[in-house]
Amino acid sequence: MKHLLRTQSRHHCLLLLYLSLTACTPGPDYLAPTPPSAAHLSRNNAEALLQNSPVALQHPWWVQWNAPILQRWITQGLAHNPGIAVATANLQAAQLYTMAQHSAALPALSLGYNGQKATTATALASPLQIPVNPYTLHTAQLTVSYTPDLFGLNHRTIESLEAQVEYSRYQQDAACLSVAASIGVVAVQLASTQAQINTTRDLITEQQYQLRIVQQGQKNGFNSPADVLQQEQQLTQTQATLAPLQKQLEQNLDALAVLTGQAPAVLTTEIPQLTGLQAPATIPVSLAATRLQQRPDVESAAAQVHIASANVGIAAASRWPQLNITAAYGGSATTLGSLFQSGSSFWSLGAGLTAPLWDFGQLKHRQEAAQALLRAALEQYRQTALNALQNLADSLYALQTDRDSERLAQKNLQEAWHLYQINQRLQQAGALTGSQLSGWHVAWLQAQLGEEQAQTNRLADTIALLQALGGPWNSDPKKNTKVSVTGG
Repeated sequence: MKHLLRTQSRHHCLLLLYLSLTACTPGPDYLAPTPPSAAHLSRNNAEALLQNSPVALQHPWWVQWNAPILQRWITQGLAHNPGIAVATANLQAAQLYTMAQHSAALPALSLGYNGQKATTATALASPLQIPVNPYTLHTAQLTVSYTPDLFGLNHRTIESLEAQVEYSRYQQDAACLSVAASIGVVAVQLASTQAQINTTRDLITEQQYQLRIVQQGQKNGFNSPADVLQQEQQLTQTQATLAPLQKQLEQNLDALAVLTGQAPAVLTTEIPQLTGLQAPATIPVSLAATRLQQRPDVESAAAQVHIASANVGIAAASRWPQLNITAAYGGSATTLGSLFQSGSSFWSLGAGLTAPLWDFGQLKHRQEAAQALLRAALEQYRQTALNALQNLADSLYALQTDRDSERLAQKNLQEAWHLYQINQRLQQAGALTGSQLSGWHVAWLQAQLGEEQAQTNRLADTIALLQALGGPWNSDPKKNTKVSVTGG
């Protein structure tokens, strides 16, 4: 008898192994979606201001700005920003769910114990074996269960969860990229606002000096009350621009605090000089074929396509039979000491097959719904990729315009400075009054404000372009093929 049981068990194991090896996997195999063609990013060839050269990209980008305070802020933001912490926790949860599903593909071992107090009706008991009333019954059982993945249900479920891990990882990358870019923009705005505040204060001081000269001229009969009123109006207009700048400075400090994971009142920091924030001479740009594939939002959309593809397989596999194999060994006795003595033990070996026969189209409709969601995910990927191309093209347009504007602003500032120097010499020679020289000084300060704003726009849009290009947050070098591009 024992030999027969061993033979049957061996046959069952061989059958199980055969079924596992020959299991099929229904549903489509995932194919990465093809991004839209992007031979050119802009209509006016805005990317011509970037000249490709096969130089390895050095990252992170903020290290190339040679601004230690910016590096400290971004490092703190990446370590303490709540949004990144949320994305990291979601990634960890996705990884753990995947590990749990991998475990579901293996046999499960469980131990059970049941103790009960019961009585038996004397009239129903055997006259030769009347139990003691009440009596205690102890039952202990060790159970092994295994569900072979005959038709790929578990395989597709694992595939879906692994794609969810990829999606969560790219979401984490996107959060890091966004926080770094946001801190960079805030740093530029802080430096710019402080520089504009300083220049505006110098401008106010100069206009106050002009007002005193005009007021003295009125006393001496050289200027009319209208001249004084006009100068007062110019001073008031300049003074009115100071409060919004100070408000912007405080709001940017509050934004910086939150981005770095602090309460606004806790943040104490120095403000960098605008001249100390210098964008690198090279701007990282990937090869045309990988422009979109390095962006976390596009990769996230591709991962969602993978999830939808695997879900089609899950829905298809659910329509096939599911096999469950169980084996148990245990004992049952009225005392714990005799649980596994001769005559008290038991064992069982069984298999169950469940197959849907008729469900009024429920499983079929679920599979069709999964296929529709796959089509939707593909279109969503296409939309995300097109939006990414638009974002990249807009960033290139903006940077191109900013460089032209800054070039003109710098030219205007140089011309205003030269005029101020010329008029200084004229004033020293007695050919120009102090009031007239002050007017040239004001013109130079106003040109300086324009140049500071133009520089701010270029730096902020440079960061926007770096964000639009995506970042090599992925540690896989195969996904980080990039070149560096020299600015025009």
